[in-house]
Amino acid sequence: MKKSTFLLSVLLVIAHCSCTVKRQKETYTTYVEHRSTARGGEDYWEFSNNGKKYKVFAFKPFSGVIGEKCIIIYDSLNPGVNFEIDDSRPIFVKGEDTGKTICTIIKHDVCFTPKKGELILFEYHVNGRYYEGIQTIPPRKDFLCLKIGDKFEGEYWKQNPKRIIIHLDKPVKKE
Repeated sequence: MKKSTFLLSVLLVIAHCSCTVKRQKETYTTYVEHRSTARGGEDYWEFSNNGKKYKVFAFKPFSGVIGEKCIIIYDSLNPGVNFEIDDSRPIFVKGEDTGKTICTIIKHDVCFTPKKGELILFEYHVNGRYYEGIQTIPPRKDFLCLKIGDKFEGEYWKQNPKRIIIHLDKPVKKE
């Protein structure tokens, strides 16, 4: 291959990659439906791009709560096809009625998938009722040393307390 042809090929690859990055957008998506099937089920999420709504299929590895919101990264030119839902980044949006509680770690699995990071199981109480929550922790460069019994602040949705986010950056001091 000639030097000029090689250089042109490299420049085309770089140009294509930079265009893809510029097209990448981020917003939130809402878990809207679970359809039971013979193979387990199908999970559907909705999000908007430029005023248009998209309903996409994406597997939810844990039992989700209708109304749950996570970050979605998508291709602005082909949003209904090229997307990735990051369930390690659950959120509440402005206007959602939330409350605070204390969450206690009851199980911690490291690297349930290499890409997704860690999985934690925790318990909490809302209005005297016991709940368990599960949350994915994104991969981290620093080591997060969680132990069973560690307590953190949790934020739950008042409309359905099963929808909760544990805030690992807000530990509750031991008494």
